[in-house]
Amino acid sequence: GSLKRNKEAISINDEVVRRFGNATEPALKQSVAVALINKASILGSSKRYEDEIATYDEVTRRFQNATELAVKEQVATAWLAKAMALRSLKRNEQALTVYDEAVKRFGDAIEPGLRHQVEKALKGAARGRSTPSSSRHLGAVVL
Repeated sequence: GSLKRNKEAISINDEVVRRFGNATEPALKQSVAVALINKASILGSSKRYEDEIATYDEVTRRFQNATELAVKEQVATAWLAKAMALRSLKRNEQALTVYDEAVKRFGDAIEPGLRHQVEKALKGAARGRSTPSSSRHLGAVVL
């Protein structure tokens, strides 16, 4: 079933990371970043949320100093995906911190792909801030 396919897909992505994780060639670095993001996505769809978040953290840690645009875009993707995973776990304050970090890291980018990721981070942060946890209790006050 799908569990077996997910395990196989995770295994394939792990193999890419094992073989090419120390590569310095830009295309291979991008492949490793994509493999990790794919793995994280599979973990999330398997409801293994903590492993998903840890894998996004691996992307941001491993490639935090990348200079290649394609790799930087994968790092930005990992930041945003981590924030969304945290929001789905109702860890909204942590999600806001991650959105803010993405904006801090990539907010001055001029490249369209990174600017789009920053825009998504700003929107995610705005949505998170527009629904503070205290607002859930306003109904009781109004009544």
